[in-house]
Amino acid sequence: RDDVGTSARCPTAHGALHWAPHHDIGLRRRMACIAQWVADVSPAAAVVDVSVEVATFLRLLGVPVIVVAMPGERIDPPHQMVYHLADHIIAAWPQALYQPSWLCPYTDKTSYVGGISRFDGRA
Repeated sequence: RDDVGTSARCPTAHGALHWAPHHDIGLRRRMACIAQWVADVSPAAAVVDVSVEVATFLRLLGVPVIVVAMPGERIDPPHQMVYHLADHIIAAWPQALYQPSWLCPYTDKTSYVGGISRFDGRA
């Protein structure tokens, strides 16, 4: 790991993000790798499954972002920001099973795709 032994200072950016501590070398290196990848590859889009910070950073680099929503109460400011800025949202469950109210404002850009598993197609 590249973040062992550091003490996180202001890790949530005053509640705006989940993990963006001041002067974190590991975070800086990881984001630099992402920026270099975008510069080298010029991706048409990127799918981000968990990180608000990575999705936001990619969008700031001009990359269209597809975010994978997670079930539960995702009403905190960082989640709402990432759903707002996402170009598309994938909800990996059936819409008939669960349609959370916090996702309703983004219905026009949300696809409910059912379950996703690495075991699909196996008997």
